[in-house]
Amino acid sequence: MNREWLTNYRLQPIAWGSHVDDARERIRHTLDELRAFLSHDPVPQLSEADTKAYFVEPIIAALGWQGIGVVTREYYVKSSQEFIDYVLFGSAGAWTSPTPMLAIEAKPLGARLTDKNAAQVVQYCAVEGIEWAALTNGRYLEFFNTFLKPDLRAKRVLNLDLLDFSTDSEFDELVEQLKRLSRESITTANARTWLEQLRLDQSLREIMLDPNAAPIKTLRKTLADRDISATPQAITQWFRTQLTGAAPTPDPPTTPIPIEPPSPDPPTPGKPESKPSQAHYGVSLKDLIDAGLLESGMRLVFTGRGRDLAHAELADDGYIVWNGERVPYPSDRRFAQLRGTSSVNGWTSWYVELPSGRRLLADVRQDYLNNQSRSRDQSPD
Repeated sequence: MNREWLTNYRLQPIAWGSHVDDARERIRHTLDELRAFLSHDPVPQLSEADTKAYFVEPIIAALGWQGIGVVTREYYVKSSQEFIDYVLFGSAGAWTSPTPMLAIEAKPLGARLTDKNAAQVVQYCAVEGIEWAALTNGRYLEFFNTFLKPDLRAKRVLNLDLLDFSTDSEFDELVEQLKRLSRESITTANARTWLEQLRLDQSLREIMLDPNAAPIKTLRKTLADRDISATPQAITQWFRTQLTGAAPTPDPPTTPIPIEPPSPDPPTPGKPESKPSQAHYGVSLKDLIDAGLLESGMRLVFTGRGRDLAHAELADDGYIVWNGERVPYPSDRRFAQLRGTSSVNGWTSWYVELPSGRRLLADVRQDYLNNQSRSRDQSPD
């Protein structure tokens, strides 16, 4: 398509604020259709093209990206001779061409979003000078600022499960997160302002909740000058309490192997309820390590409402090493405090970072249960 012609072809931008109710309804309708589709057992296979048509493009349009000169499909990256599924453009100036603002790469519904997929679209954006990128399979969406350093993890600023709602208020929270990708947000200072606040919040939390951080040592010395003795752990616990508004959590008793207390996982919205061959409670992270599904030293990421809230490491005894503490359970109350709640299902909140991408601990646990079931079926009576 002729770029010069597109420069002169002006479409009236769609402002999120003036069409907010319509946009919400369009998003809700699309996600209700997605939920209904995924409720089939088994779920029908859907091609990448159909995923785009039915579940990706309606969301893009609802976010204000529509029209000739705004949405370019199959954007050609000359240096790599590859294509980006969608590149979304801002308005043209009096003497300038429209600026590419956001690139979106889509995968078939049900396909895993891997770090390799993400790195590819981020690399294309780096070549083309596009600041924002997204990767989606219709249900899950990852959002990146390609200018951030030093690595892919730093560039990933938002993770969303678009079916992670069961009430109207939860849907409204999801829409607020999706608005970060709207045309109004990306083409103004809104997205950058949000990103700056997000990075400030994450950085301060990481610093003030790390007993080994230099500011904690400085605070400890300042308190000592006032004749107040406090351990680094006590100081970080104080900050944790202020950030969450929750009462301090005493250290749990030491146990040789952490066993998750019985607490059935709620069914994931949009998916048929899983039918494991054995009850999942009683399975520990140590069981997954012993089975070779996880390894000591693996990186773990705790998420909530599309954000990375904590990073940790898996110890060889199944404990989660986080901010200098050894936490026995994925659903420990300390992690619930990060979300500002009294409890949390850690198995559906913690991801393990694998070479192929992030994977929920609940999914790894299900692999363990499936393997156990197959072993029993194959064993002689």
